[in-house]
Amino acid sequence: MADAEDIQPLVCDNGTGMVKAGFAGDDAPRAVFPSIVGRPRHTGVMVGMGQKDAYVGDEAQSKRDFNFEVPNRAWYCEQLG
Repeated sequence: MADAEDIQPLVCDNGTGMVKAGFAGDDAPRAVFPSIVGRPRHTGVMVGMGQKDAYVGDEAQSKRDFNFEVPNRAWYCEQLG
């Protein structure tokens, strides 16, 4: 079992646009990614395409024709650009 001195608290900042995560005492976050979750608008349309149930962060932003879930509202990728 790890000693209490070996355990570092994890810090996770769930911001409006970005999620930043790292360990307490570090100078900078170890991971930074967009705080966005996208789900396919149409599921199971093309068999064998390896489509996921949901995409997170950069992977979600790279997809088109997805429904992006945001607390209290939703919008579609084609409206973003």
